Amino acid sequence: MGLNDANKENIFPELRSELKDFLKKLPNSFLGINSFTDVFTKFELLQRKDWNLKFKFDELANWGNQSIVAHLIPLDGNSNQYQNFLDARSIVCESFKQSFAIEISTNFYPHITLGYFANAALAQTLSPQMAAWTNFFKEQIAEQTITFNSVRLYGFTDMITFFA
Repeated sequence: MGLNDANKENIFPELRSELKDFLKKLPNSFLGINSFTDVFTKFELLQRKDWNLKFKFDELANWGNQSIVAHLIPLDGNSNQYQNFLDARSIVCESFKQSFAIEISTNFYPHITLGYFANAALAQTLSPQMAAWTNFFKEQIAEQTITFNSVRLYGFTDMITFFA
């Protein structure tokens, strides 16, 4: 979800030069007041600190030969709290579209990114081990859960430089 080099030409034309400057000055531009991060501060999704969403490990997956992720499944996927979270997320996605002309999928795929692949060929070497690794993770993690109480904006300039 977000603005990046890959979609910067899809933004409203009057914002393109400001976005290019914003991207060029990362991470400092991310920390200041600007058109691109301020739009999110008013939303319940980011303001709440009590989402209390619990997940457990489901399986490992290769996402597009770019990353390996641990898919998570919600423990309370039918609760009002979880539905309120999804609704709040949808509102942010729609606002993003209205503010920047960038469409963001409202589909939610809870996951934890475990790592990024250097290239697609390396990513494909993982396929034969995926089932065994998933079983190993399930054995090690068993019934452990992870809880997320809040949502924050974050950014990254490369695969090792993240900021929030």
